[in-house]
Amino acid sequence: MTSISDGNSTVNQRIKGEFVSKHVYCNVNSMVTYILNQDDHRNAPFTWDDIENYWYYPEYYGKYANFYGGRQDALDEEIERLENLMIDMVETDNERFIEDVQDEIHALNNLDIEPSEIYEWWVVSSFLCEKLGELGMCVISDYNIWGRCTTGQAILLDYAITQICSDMGILEGQENSWAI
Repeated sequence: MTSISDGNSTVNQRIKGEFVSKHVYCNVNSMVTYILNQDDHRNAPFTWDDIENYWYYPEYYGKYANFYGGRQDALDEEIERLENLMIDMVETDNERFIEDVQDEIHALNNLDIEPSEIYEWWVVSSFLCEKLGELGMCVISDYNIWGRCTTGQAILLDYAITQICSDMGILEGQENSWAI
């Protein structure tokens, strides 16, 4: 079984290249930028508010917390993990530890959301748009537009593409591996 760690092998790059050629249609940077910068949003087909996953929480690393940033559900999971850790440690009567964990929970609860930095806009298949949205990538789902937050490398090298292909089981050695 292929792990995601070798998702960029030569064979897997060819598989992901084929996947990208089937699901990524065209770059629409100018069009999306023009639409989003309209002063009168009444006639615009979409606005900044229509971008799913646009707002995210930044990374936070403390003595006990390791939050990699992301959506509300991921933040809630990290807070719950810390709360359970604190509950487990109450029995040890280690007040300093409990105070430290409480401080980190407080810090996590007070993180400010930030806008994503979108560098490229792409029209993609409805399948890919849905999968990207599930991974927390910026999408305008009504129009199957992906707001790519990376640039300067081939789309097939994006972590999200590797993850989707891995989840589909189409990488080399996986159950549904594509023969390329």
